[in-house]
Amino acid sequence: ISIPPFPVASNIIELRLGFEPCAAPGLRHDRLWSVLAICTETLYFYGYLTRPHGAIELPSKATYKMIPHLSKLKTFHLQGASHYSLTFADWLSNDDSSIKHMTHLKLNFATPMPSTFVRVLAEGMAGRLLHLRALVMEGIFPLHSWHFEYIADACPSLRALTMTTRDCFESHEDTPVIWMEPISSYARALRKMNVLEYLGTNIAAQDYRYDAGILADSVLST
Repeated sequence: ISIPPFPVASNIIELRLGFEPCAAPGLRHDRLWSVLAICTETLYFYGYLTRPHGAIELPSKATYKMIPHLSKLKTFHLQGASHYSLTFADWLSNDDSSIKHMTHLKLNFATPMPSTFVRVLAEGMAGRLLHLRALVMEGIFPLHSWHFEYIADACPSLRALTMTTRDCFESHEDTPVIWMEPISSYARALRKMNVLEYLGTNIAAQDYRYDAGILADSVLST
């Protein structure tokens, strides 16, 4: 008995998937993630929540193994990711081949990602995302200057970096907030990123133009 070949959709270059929120933390969206297994030529991936509450659970290790052609992805964007699972960091750490072409990575967290996870992700990216040029991490709490240092050490060739924080663990919005340290502390943390051209933050201040000038001057002088 011959087994028919696994169906593929080789003409899909950009894939957008809408995720229904999981009923509880820890439940996975593996069935939906497996759609990537048939899209063998996808270069640009965008996942988003179909409803405002809940989170996108990252795929399990078993599901990652079903998608060897992840090595072709150039853009990976999750809007509403869960912070309960570190499988993305595990993937970065254990499978160098699957991320060699990625240039743009965006992780927007549905609920604030504990700041301790930043170091885990940075260690996973170090020496692996060699072609990464733009990184966005939205929804970290709290966000300190040393978190920027972790990213600078892991990805010194970034040309665009956005990191935002929130005002509490229950917050779902990246509204402007007062950061934990003086602006100059964050500027010093970026001095290793010699080719950085764009920096996005959500620092709140009474005079945004004045604070932006301080940040720019601090980066240039460090």
